[in-house]
Amino acid sequence: MSEGNVILVEDDNELRESLKEILELQGFSVTSFATADTALASLQYNSDTVVVSDIRMPVMDGITFLKHLQQLDSALPVIMISGHADIETALESIKLGAFDFVEKPLRPERLIGLVEKATQHRH
Repeated sequence: MSEGNVILVEDDNELRESLKEILELQGFSVTSFATADTALASLQYNSDTVVVSDIRMPVMDGITFLKHLQQLDSALPVIMISGHADIETALESIKLGAFDFVEKPLRPERLIGLVEKATQHRH
């Protein structure tokens, strides 16, 4: 079983709950948010925190959220997810310091592997 804290930001309620359950079954402690601005306002992370965030969301998009996170902690691993096959956005998120980028639909084993790798990287 894995250990670590995940901050999950996804505006799709069903997907957010599904991803939260998948990660919790692997031993992660998950705090989920429907919007990036809400996540940012209540952000409490520690040394083993990883952020998983959608890119296309209302109010604050994932790229803007990533920029704010990088200002708070440039070593914080952030995994960006998107349902849009947008190579430019993927490259932009990586250039801005995202740990990785994955497209929806997500394969659970891929997401789990990335979160485990990001958690190890954070340590």
